[in-house]
Amino acid sequence: MCDVISIVKTPTQEFEYVQVGANASSKKWMQQYRQCASYFNKLAKDDLLRFLNDTCFSSDAVKRVPAGTRNLMLMQAVDYCQQEQENDYKFSKK
Repeated sequence: MCDVISIVKTPTQEFEYVQVGANASSKKWMQQYRQCASYFNKLAKDDLLRFLNDTCFSSDAVKRVPAGTRNLMLMQAVDYCQQEQENDYKFSKK
């Protein structure tokens, strides 16, 4: 049985559900997270925030995803956002 943890908009702007087994390992959670992270550049900022909130802070996430794994997800998301901000700054200076 799989549990739904979050919703992500695909490049076609349809919703796709991320499913991970109830007793999934941290490695499995990170594999699913990285798959979703590959779509971050297609998401609006609000959608990215909603994804992170659902994935790291929702009551389901707190119950199912180990704290260290949620922390790693957040650190990777912060890195992504910082890179995007730097890229936006570089393009705005030209």
